[in-house]
Amino acid sequence: MEKRRDIQGKQVQPVVITNESGSYRPSFYSSAALESNTVIKTTSGVLYNINGYNDLGSAQFIHISDRTASADNFAPDIVLTVAANSNFTFDGGLRGIPFDTGLVVANSSTVATGSIGAADCWFSITYL
Repeated sequence: MEKRRDIQGKQVQPVVITNESGSYRPSFYSSAALESNTVIKTTSGVLYNINGYNDLGSAQFIHISDRTASADNFAPDIVLTVAANSNFTFDGGLRGIPFDTGLVVANSSTVATGSIGAADCWFSITYL
């Protein structure tokens, strides 16, 4: 097996993150019904992507937060603006976005602080 090296030729150790079962394979969450929010993880992890659908007849925000529980009046870490009755996607890139505490995804009528709305979103989330 070839050793990994940085741009200066020094050997580097890869960072290894596993899911709850010790596997390196990302996990996948998909809503069972329209929902307003979901707690994906209550431990540290990596978010790779979110695909979803906004069933609300007006635009709203999707909040992605490094938390262990859903709640109103919190500042999100990432905010998406989602058009009315439309699909949305968030791509965390090849390495994903690390979260230290947990991972919560929620809809909101406000951008800067959480104000969880009605159950009108479908979420499909890939994470580790």
